Amino acid sequence: MVELHLAKRALEDIKIIHQYSIDEWGNKIADDYIKGFEFALKNIESNPKLLRINSQISKRFRLYRVNKHFLIFESIGERIFLLTVRHVSMDLLNKLKELEPFLEQEVQYMYDRLK
Repeated sequence: MVELHLAKRALEDIKIIHQYSIDEWGNKIADDYIKGFEFALKNIESNPKLLRINSQISKRFRLYRVNKHFLIFESIGERIFLLTVRHVSMDLLNKLKELEPFLEQEVQYMYDRLK
């Protein structure tokens, strides 16, 4: 089993998604949506081969889709870092290009802290 770590950005993304879902559809649906993320993370932790590189979006980051969101990961050895969560309607290619320097810094910071 690999070590799975969540970046602050990813936690903030999930918090925002949860609040938006509460506002739009209510607590039950919002909680169920977040449970979908939790289920996905447990699956990935036990089977990291579920993560895929989509070269049309990024040759570096690994993706996993949950409902209408992509979970964006970086792998370093036996550690997997959830960096951000993005809605499928976003221009993911350009958004990741924009975020890449920040995501790279964040994963390096997290990795260094774990050494």
